[in-house]
Amino acid sequence: MSALGRHFDSISDHAAALASFERALSINEKLGDAAARSLSHHLNNIGRMHRLMGDLPGARAAYERAVQVCISVYGPDHPNTKTVEKNLAALGKSRTWADRILGRE
Repeated sequence: MSALGRHFDSISDHAAALASFERALSINEKLGDAAARSLSHHLNNIGRMHRLMGDLPGARAAYERAVQVCISVYGPDHPNTKTVEKNLAALGKSRTWADRILGRE
């Protein structure tokens, strides 16, 4: 499912990519600890798809959960954790930029 999601992302079919990443997440959640490392990757991909589709609250929720998973699996200083934290921080900048453009500062 994750490879299919990456394919859809590569052809800019973000809705189909999101559905594939969400399906992969659902499968991995059922596997428990054996798939814990994959959860953060799926959540990060889900956050990215939401961001690309303009759903900032959805992106924020996915990125925040991905950060929590990364910290518990990898620790706070791991490169994967830092990457997801940067994605979450960039989302905040996107929201500020969007609010400024839309006159909602």
